[in-house]
Amino acid sequence: MIKFFRKIRQNLLNKNKVGKYLLYAIGETILVVVGILIALNINNKNEERKAAENTMLLFKKLHKELELNIKTTNNIINIYRNKDSIAYKIINKKVSKEEFRLNPQKYLNLLITGRATNISDEAFQNLINEKGNTSQTQDSLILKLKSLYGVNKHEIDMMDAKIGEYIFWVIEKQKNEQDWYYQYYNFRTVTNEMLDYFLLDPTYINEVTYYKTAWLGEHSKDNIEFRNKAIERYSELSDYLNIPIDSSITKNVKNFEHYIGTYKSNQSEIIYQIIKRNNQLIWTWKNGASDNPFGEINFYPDSKTYFTIGNSFGKLLYNDNSEVTGFIRSNVISRQEFKKIKY
Repeated sequence: MIKFFRKIRQNLLNKNKVGKYLLYAIGETILVVVGILIALNINNKNEERKAAENTMLLFKKLHKELELNIKTTNNIINIYRNKDSIAYKIINKKVSKEEFRLNPQKYLNLLITGRATNISDEAFQNLINEKGNTSQTQDSLILKLKSLYGVNKHEIDMMDAKIGEYIFWVIEKQKNEQDWYYQYYNFRTVTNEMLDYFLLDPTYINEVTYYKTAWLGEHSKDNIEFRNKAIERYSELSDYLNIPIDSSITKNVKNFEHYIGTYKSNQSEIIYQIIKRNNQLIWTWKNGASDNPFGEINFYPDSKTYFTIGNSFGKLLYNDNSEVTGFIRSNVISRQEFKKIKY
């Protein structure tokens, strides 16, 4: 092709057709420029395509990270659910000496075991730092993810940093102040002094009350809030990426319809209802005389019996025929029982 153009130029010069030569040269230059522009445009489109593919890959990695973080927070929530029950019994002096002797480790571990959540954000940071030009849908997803990781993860991180320090402080305090310490940890002997300390000592009960407020009240709440919002982001990303949803993360409401119903507490005239809407359970409440709810929040079943609502733990109650009769809701500071009613 180059030899062909060179031959044309040479013929024009040989025939002394300078004007035509100049016009040809200009035309050839324009063709070259147009060719370069076309090549650049093709190259830019290829780069944009590669950037878009990379952004989608980053979103897929973030989808996996959300799945991991949801399962991690589920584990933490289950730990605190068990600790909430133990703390409630200790504070309200509902543990007998016989019960303590049967399983002392259960009560000993209340304050001296725990773990940081350690939310992973590597995939999120990579998305923020390496994404290309994003669509309006992607920008909307990223904005929600920034709130999840920037606000909710930050709250968990602050409590994570303190949990080890608190556990070490409790262990040191017991080691330095309690005579039963060496007897139990050396010989597994449960002494009367030990029973009095864990079941009756006002200082220890104060510490459990503080634990209930600071850790059950804050760290568990932060994990519940992160988990619930992460489930929403996970579902949105699953739809956007056309990835099947993990049913252990986003529950199928059909498996939890036994939760649906109307409930009432003896402590209030408020009527509470659990309803189904768009494959999501919703907790609503209203004045008994009103037809319209004046508040609602999402309701998250964790199993056939256990659930979370807001920042509270819940447990369904059944009769001998396995019918739901009500539930207990613990919001850390207090416990409230609700009875299922016909309405």
